[in-house]
Amino acid sequence: MIADGAAESNLTESNQSKTEIISAVLAKLNDPSITVQRQAVKTLSVLCLEQTLDQLKILFKTTDDKQLKNLSLAAVRRIEIESQKRKAGQIEWNLAEYVFSVSDFVDYINALLGQEIVKIKGEASDISIFREQIVFFSLKDADSTVNCWFPKNYQFQWGVELQEGVEIIVKVKPQLSPKSGRFGLRVLEMSLSGEGSLRRALSKLKHQLESEGLFDESRKRPLPFLPRNVGLITGENSAAYSDFIKVLQARIGGINIYFAPVRVQGAGSIAEICGALQYFNNNNRVDLIVLTRGGGSLEDLQSFNSEEVARAVFSSAIPIVAAVGHEKDWSLSELAADLRASTPSNAAELIAPHRQELMRSVNIWLGLCRQYFSQFMRAKQQAVFNQVNIINNVFKQRIAYHHNLLNSLKIYFDNFTRAYVQKQEAVEAMRAGLLSNFGKYCNLKKQAYESLYKLVLSYSPRHVLKRGYSVVKLGEKIVKSSRQVKSGDEIVVWPWEGKIKAQISNVKSTI
Repeated sequence: MIADGAAESNLTESNQSKTEIISAVLAKLNDPSITVQRQAVKTLSVLCLEQTLDQLKILFKTTDDKQLKNLSLAAVRRIEIESQKRKAGQIEWNLAEYVFSVSDFVDYINALLGQEIVKIKGEASDISIFREQIVFFSLKDADSTVNCWFPKNYQFQWGVELQEGVEIIVKVKPQLSPKSGRFGLRVLEMSLSGEGSLRRALSKLKHQLESEGLFDESRKRPLPFLPRNVGLITGENSAAYSDFIKVLQARIGGINIYFAPVRVQGAGSIAEICGALQYFNNNNRVDLIVLTRGGGSLEDLQSFNSEEVARAVFSSAIPIVAAVGHEKDWSLSELAADLRASTPSNAAELIAPHRQELMRSVNIWLGLCRQYFSQFMRAKQQAVFNQVNIINNVFKQRIAYHHNLLNSLKIYFDNFTRAYVQKQEAVEAMRAGLLSNFGKYCNLKKQAYESLYKLVLSYSPRHVLKRGYSVVKLGEKIVKSSRQVKSGDEIVVWPWEGKIKAQISNVKSTI
């Protein structure tokens, strides 16, 4: 009993002493000296007392000293790990007595570090690519440098073009390489940090896309008037969505909205925005696409300034209205779109007129149509009247002309008839005189012919032969002289009638 009492007394004294030490160390957290505060945090980290977590978290939130902030964060993390081990009933041992092999130690360190996923901000440098697959680079600030790496294709998902000197924020998991023993950080996410770095990267990308013609005004298409179906791409339950729908419904009804909810910033937002644009283009269900989100910092608008989204907007077969941020904010997706709106509400105003404005425009156009139609009808009536007058005058002139022509023809016909009668009488007289003269002429010619006939007939050889003469032929020749024949020749004598054959017995010349 005495021994147990002594032990209990010693335990109570030990607990009191430990409580006093803790109180003393916690009191040092409020010491004006930063060095004292740092040492107090290191002591609490070694003690691993759960009751000190709140004080360490308060110190982390309130201190301006970076080293003290990091020490507080490390102490909180160590106390939490030890607390989890105790709650899990793990057996405590003295790790300092355990001997690791090199491989076991690397596995042990990676098992511990693999649970720690943190974000680090720094400047990228010493960028290299191993076998076109792994990107290695250094992340540094003014005092320190850490080595980082990630698969190359991840960079396009993050929408960040890694360059020398660019300030970035990376979400990393620490690792120790088994082969080289080199400590490095596996990059899980990456984003640009700092207005200057973002603007430099944005300016470079803008110049590149502009040189390729993505922002040319000549390729921008006019929006369809009163589109029936509109595809809306923005954040789900966002102010941009509610503002757009509210303004559009207040202006005009009857427009079908096909909503594609996407993340508008952060990891995966670029892929979702490009996927929504491709979805609307593949389905071809909408006449117009509205890409919008509310305002934000340059970091918040990184997805809409990415090369992937800008090219997806440029490649869309459907006209796009982009409204990203506020009036002063301009994104690359807006420059590539067919029309830029300053806000989501302004996008609704640009794609659809107000019903009252539309009615006023319709009434104005109807009035102008009535006015122009009345003027047109009056002008046409006057033109028709003028043409009728012209045709009437022409017909009158034609009728008068043909009337005069008929009168002239009647006169000509009467004159022709009289001339014909006169000519006919003259022809009859000439015919009668011609017949009388021709009869006399024929009688005279007949008498002359008969005289000539009698004369010719008197000279005819046969008429001479009739008076007692004959024709003598020797063969085919007519004998005209006694010298043409000789005794013994046979001759033919042709008297007026008949034929006589004879033979010459004696020839006697008259000379």
